[in-house]
Amino acid sequence: MTRPAKRNNGDGCIVKKGKVFYLRAINTLTGKMTTRALSINGEKCITMEAAKAAAKEISQERRKIESIETKQEMLVQIAQKRQMIAALKYKVGDIWQAYMDSPTRQTDLSRSRLAEVERVVGLFGVWCGRHGVETLADVSQDVVQRFLNEASQ
Repeated sequence: MTRPAKRNNGDGCIVKKGKVFYLRAINTLTGKMTTRALSINGEKCITMEAAKAAAKEISQERRKIESIETKQEMLVQIAQKRQMIAALKYKVGDIWQAYMDSPTRQTDLSRSRLAEVERVVGLFGVWCGRHGVETLADVSQDVVQRFLNEASQ
């Protein structure tokens, strides 16, 4: 004889009070234990089989909601990755303008410091043009190291 399939963790437990079956489970929003009468088509469950079917339906609904929340988080991450990929398509000559347009850039730099940064970015752009580096996606740790080595000579 095979054992019946177990219910998943987090689905709660079925309890009987009087003639009616109830589902006891933790409410994921509040973190508190809740008890609710199980029913199918508006009629309270008075047999264990009906109670299991109703509890299964409730747990499937809960999983669908959790799945939607997970998908939403995944879509946000995909959007962030797409923004990063789009940023990598910038031409090396556009780096300075992209920096100036960035909402996250440091805004409290003095004019002289900002001019110095712009000068170094310009030198890097010229160096990249001479070495065939066209987009930010082409810039690697090795490229930066070669630039710094040549700039320090």
